[in-house]
Amino acid sequence: MAPKELTWDQTLRFRLLEIVLQWEGRLTTNHLMTAFNIGRQQASRDINHYLTHYAPDGLVYDKSLKGYKTHRPLCAAL
Repeated sequence: MAPKELTWDQTLRFRLLEIVLQWEGRLTTNHLMTAFNIGRQQASRDINHYLTHYAPDGLVYDKSLKGYKTHRPLCAAL
């Protein structure tokens, strides 16, 4: 899936997702919920969409961090 197939909102959320991962080293649904005033369910859908289409091996859920870690930015570079 090419980035142009994303909605503008999805593109912004994916960019933030990658920036937070790069900056903090982890990502939780709360990051997206706070930044975009969305619910936990939408934040989870966005993370799962990112995992499925952009980084199937790029994010790993870490129980000790209670969030996702490890990634290679794809959308933030656009």
